[in-house]
Amino acid sequence: MTININKDTVVCISIAAKPGNFGANFHNSAYEHLNLNWVYLPRKVKSATDLERTIKGVRAMDIKGCSVSMPHKETVIQYLDDLDIYAERIGAVNTIVQDEKGHLKGYNTDFYGAKKALEKAEIKGKEVLMTGAGGAARAVGLAVKELGGVLTIANRTYERVKELSEKLDAKIIPWKYVGSSSSYLLINATSVE
Repeated sequence: MTININKDTVVCISIAAKPGNFGANFHNSAYEHLNLNWVYLPRKVKSATDLERTIKGVRAMDIKGCSVSMPHKETVIQYLDDLDIYAERIGAVNTIVQDEKGHLKGYNTDFYGAKKALEKAEIKGKEVLMTGAGGAARAVGLAVKELGGVLTIANRTYERVKELSEKLDAKIIPWKYVGSSSSYLLINATSVE
């Protein structure tokens, strides 16, 4: 089946500073497999001003859903109508869904994915070192804590890691000591690939 975009096509977008094609390939393949008349388009959103206008456009154009990437995962919350419990606890959103009434609800699916993956690692009572303190780190860190892991966080920016460590009741190590640290599990939640 080929995509046949028409007046009935449901539109979803990404909201990212540096959009890529992975999400478009993934979502559009899934829509095709499920025989849905949907399309996913990666969109570049450069600044906080652009983000506010983008969310107004999402409402006005009845865009059904959005994936949200850095650096917008935390900032976008102020423009939404509602959050699921984990997005609220984490303070970051990676998915937005618009309902029939035009209400935008934010979710954090990073948390669910991280928790599912970490369940197999059996981290209860074990030392887990996580690098990063952004939106993804907030979700992964909460999953570690919920599964009983002993969380230590390192980040290049001290203010961000201090805030997150307080929120998650986690220890901090300076970034320069990450390479000499030992733990049961290392999680990279930074933008560094």
